[in-house]
Amino acid sequence: MQRFVSLAAIALVAISQPTLAQEPGDTAVLLERTETWVQNWRVEPGAPTDFDTLRSLYSTETYSSFDFGPPAEGFDSFAPAWAYYQQLLGNSPVESWRLELIGDSNVELRGDIAWTVSRVSLDGELEDGTVIDVPVARVTLIFEREGDEWRIVHEHGSVAMDLR
Repeated sequence: MQRFVSLAAIALVAISQPTLAQEPGDTAVLLERTETWVQNWRVEPGAPTDFDTLRSLYSTETYSSFDFGPPAEGFDSFAPAWAYYQQLLGNSPVESWRLELIGDSNVELRGDIAWTVSRVSLDGELEDGTVIDVPVARVTLIFEREGDEWRIVHEHGSVAMDLR
């Protein structure tokens, strides 16, 4: 009986551990999802941001973002966050807003959790003609495997500051 209990306890511990096996192509999928994220966080005259594509990248279970402004909890919380960014930019509506990857993104995998770290540039223009020019920003996207899909569960962006 004691042997059965010991084996059962070992089996429970083994099945409760996260899956550490990586699927072939995980790195490529994470890089592709990161590139899709960069390509779709943009505003162009006459071409609204593709929120359906963006929504497909994010977790349906949990999501958070901590950038400048109020924390976003859940994908649908981006509307108030976007209003905050526009206020931060001077209350002038955004005419254009583009992110571009700088170099390659780095990918780290730990079982069903992964993250990409990227450098991006941000440029654009407000309707009042003010130019948006951020030559280098950093973005970290944290993914969790939900079924067969890698979904963003957290993101963070920051801009290097010259403190001299």
